[in-house]
Amino acid sequence: MTWKTVKLGRICKFVRGLTYSKKDEVEYSSNIVLRATNIDLNTNKINLNELRYIKENINIKKDKILQKGDILICTASGSKAHLGKVALINTTTKMAFGGFMGVLKTSKECIPEFLYEVLTSQIFKKKLMSISDGANINNLKFSQIENFEFSLPSLPEQKRIVTKLGSLFTMIDKAIKLSSNKEFELENLKASIVSSYLQDNLGKFKNIKLIDVIDIVMGQAPPGNKCNKKGIGTPFVKVGEFGVSRPIIREWTTEPKKMGTKGDVFLCVVGATCGKINLGDNCAIGRSVAALRPKIDKISQEYLYYFMSQQVMKLRKRSLGAAQTVISKNMINDISIQLPPLAEQNIITAKLNTILSELKININSIIRNKKNYETLRAEITAKELKQSVAA
Repeated sequence: MTWKTVKLGRICKFVRGLTYSKKDEVEYSSNIVLRATNIDLNTNKINLNELRYIKENINIKKDKILQKGDILICTASGSKAHLGKVALINTTTKMAFGGFMGVLKTSKECIPEFLYEVLTSQIFKKKLMSISDGANINNLKFSQIENFEFSLPSLPEQKRIVTKLGSLFTMIDKAIKLSSNKEFELENLKASIVSSYLQDNLGKFKNIKLIDVIDIVMGQAPPGNKCNKKGIGTPFVKVGEFGVSRPIIREWTTEPKKMGTKGDVFLCVVGATCGKINLGDNCAIGRSVAALRPKIDKISQEYLYYFMSQQVMKLRKRSLGAAQTVISKNMINDISIQLPPLAEQNIITAKLNTILSELKININSIIRNKKNYETLRAEITAKELKQSVAA
């Protein structure tokens, strides 16, 4: 079976998304615009949970309306992890795609379903990382990926591969969904337990502002070309890289101005991962991360962590920005808290740690299983697309 090496720019054309003014947005209309948040990063599927509407009298050109076979791609995001994520459009729609998005339309020699498998493969994701890693880039230009090369078989072989992958992935997706449902149930149980313990304090103590018992250190963008995975320098963490228990750390080769500590609580404040929290570490913090630093004579790190776990959904609902979710410093400043004395905080967190320890083990086990399924998916895809797994 003959395969040929082709460049992305040769087998598809790129169409930029619709640009419009903030004043054109309305609560509801028939003019629907999809944005980066409408592509699920984990599944590469379209979700319609947060639709944006613009005025009825705005005339949207046909090429800005999603058609069957289009591949929707994210070209701008507050999180680099979301740059280049794609979703395949399976049916002709009446929905437009926004200015921070683009569409890839394949030529006759490549079926959309095959290109979609290529663009969700590890080799393309590594290409995206090579573009954004080490630079202050939150926008993706088609010129940066049009020379991306991959192997392309004949049309019948493309269809065979797509059918085979679809069958295998259906089974994997079922396993992942079962794991996700179980994880969701356990996370809800965890949230309910934390809420129950913290609710016991309501009415016992006067309301104070959270800002009275913490300091907030907002992160900064690393200098261009000054950060990389293998560089020698100060470790730092970026939004979208929060792991199961600790952030994934990279390195910053210049002296950073904004540092986190092991006593902080890290909060993602921009993008699709906005609202995620983690215990801090001694590292520089990227511009989409805020370090909430407890005043140790007022509030403990663990109590702050548990308290913020109850606040993040409220913050997301209040978040600013039409193009992306943002938690501002002022929004954190506005949070009120009924805070028990330190001794009582320690009793509460000790009880929660004990009760939740087994739950956390189960949740982390589920997360690892899901990652194993994703690894299996990547290996199967690489084999069928004749990609080097190590590439």
